[in-house]
Amino acid sequence: MAASGLLNDPWLTRSALALAGQSVARYTVALNVFGFFAVALLSGSLADSLKSAGARLQQAVDQRAIERLRSAMRRSLLQRAPADFRLSASDH
Repeated sequence: MAASGLLNDPWLTRSALALAGQSVARYTVALNVFGFFAVALLSGSLADSLKSAGARLQQAVDQRAIERLRSAMRRSLLQRAPADFRLSASDH
């Protein structure tokens, strides 16, 4: 592959490198700036929603853990109650 052949390609000629008009350039820049800020706003909103959802999930997990502990304590107390009652009745 010879580098000299690349310099003669038609897409590298001056006429092919003509820039778009000034109004097209302004439109393109304005559209890109708007798109950039729209993505920034939406990603910020998504991050806030994710943070809120994470907090709600953590609260639900904590609440579930508390309910399981309460249930386990109740079962433990109910299973021990008859044995404690029998011991105290036999002492008298």
